[in-house]
Amino acid sequence: MEKNISYKLEINDYEWTVYTQLVEFPAVIERAYELTDSSIVAKYVLKLARVFNKYYGHTKILEPDDFLNGRLALCECVAIVLKESMRLLGIEVPKSM
Repeated sequence: MEKNISYKLEINDYEWTVYTQLVEFPAVIERAYELTDSSIVAKYVLKLARVFNKYYGHTKILEPDDFLNGRLALCECVAIVLKESMRLLGIEVPKSM
C-alpha cells in the first residue's frame, strides 16, 4: 500500500449532498430497525442513488488532479453503502454490469 496517497476533496454542492446522505446511513438503519420498517432503507437508498447520479453527471471523477483520490474514495463509500443497503433489503447486487 502506498504511503503518500492524498485524499483531498474539493467540496462542491454535489459532493456535499452525497456526503450528507452518506453520514445519515447509520441513523437510517437505526430508525428502520426501531420502527421495523424496511421502506425507510429503500427510500434512503433511492435518494442516495439519485444524489450520486447528479454528482456523477456534473463531476469528472477520473480527472487527473490533486482531488482524484478523494473523488474515488467518495465513490467507493457510496458503493459500500448502496451494497449494504441492498443486502439489508434482501436484494442481490451484481458484481459488475
